[in-house]
Amino acid sequence: MSKPQSPPSEPSSSSLSDADDLRVRELAARHGLSLSGPIAFNELGLDFRVAIASAGDGTRWVLRIPRHEHATRKVQVEVRTLAFLRASRLPFAVPDWRVVATDLIAYPLLVDSPALVVPEGSATPEWRIDPGSDAFTGSFARALAALHALSGEAAAQAGMRTRTPQQARQAVADDVARVSRELDVNPARLRRWRTWLDDDACWPDFCVPTHGDLYPGHVLVDGLGQVSGMIDWTEARVDDPAIDMSAHLQLFGEPGLERLLRDYAAAGGRVWPGIVRHVAERLSTAPVVLALFALDTGNEDWLTAAKEQLLAD
Repeated sequence: MSKPQSPPSEPSSSSLSDADDLRVRELAARHGLSLSGPIAFNELGLDFRVAIASAGDGTRWVLRIPRHEHATRKVQVEVRTLAFLRASRLPFAVPDWRVVATDLIAYPLLVDSPALVVPEGSATPEWRIDPGSDAFTGSFARALAALHALSGEAAAQAGMRTRTPQQARQAVADDVARVSRELDVNPARLRRWRTWLDDDACWPDFCVPTHGDLYPGHVLVDGLGQVSGMIDWTEARVDDPAIDMSAHLQLFGEPGLERLLRDYAAAGGRVWPGIVRHVAERLSTAPVVLALFALDTGNEDWLTAAKEQLLAD
């Protein structure tokens, strides 16, 4: 399961206060980066605060500053994952981390913009493309098919976290069981999830390298609306391919998912008869993902939101 994508009670993007500005400059300087000019700050991420600033030579840098200890636990795994992805010659760019420390991750800003952005000073996401365009859907499908076509065995040997199909299914069952033990859940939701977990027709008998948190804010597009990069690989692992499709269903509905799957299959992606329902059931577990993040980090705002969603019809 991928983690939820934006905090419910924080502004998504803002300018740094003078104190924050100084702290970020001092932090960057300790790691050999001398920043110049203004610093833009994005609060959208759950695990990292993100600042974007220029160095003295004009290079634009992304600075990821961990919000909590939980955020740093998978850093070395992500380092190995990114190295594997860069060596795999994918048809899109991924970050090239140059600074890796417990208090800062930094890499040169990739050229293009995310497909969905939150402008500075706003809490409202804005599309940088026509989200319903064939150009975006087709290029996203091809990029996803290329990622999913990578060797799971090679990914595992490179240090990427890995699940078998049985482990992927059991992980969802374990997550549902934990949340239902610790929080109240609408009985109808539990019945739905347990029916899905018991339905062999839904579940794929293979796993693939996945991004794990793939939504348009993590997908870069060029001026023609074509996918040119993917960022934020914290949740990447060899896992159920439907993980990378649930956000597309959430944003574009079943017709949008069917268009994606058509182009994905044409690009060599593996599909199966139960995939549409399976992606929908993956999406339905979003409150479980939210609850787990809240329980693991102690975020009370998230916990309140999760409790409401778990009890909803």
